[in-house]
Amino acid sequence: MIYTVSFVVFLFVLATTQAVRDEHLVVMRWPVGYFFMERGDDGRYVLFSPLRLPLVVARYSRLAVAAGVHSLSRRLRTRVSHTRVAYR
Repeated sequence: MIYTVSFVVFLFVLATTQAVRDEHLVVMRWPVGYFFMERGDDGRYVLFSPLRLPLVVARYSRLAVAAGVHSLSRRLRTRVSHTRVAYR
């Protein structure tokens, strides 16, 4: 049980760190407090409550996995490139 909980916490911290590095999640500190902002679909940032942080990190993780799969699929060669077009 401890192993599972520590693994989930580690993955959450890793995903949060990556979201901050990719500037999907921005935390601003002002004299009145902290502001949490998420980058939207159009590139603008939107304020959100710190209680929604797991939801924002899960949304970022889904986008990052989809982008990774798309990038990997573009790198793989298709079957068409392996077939012969003309014979001697």
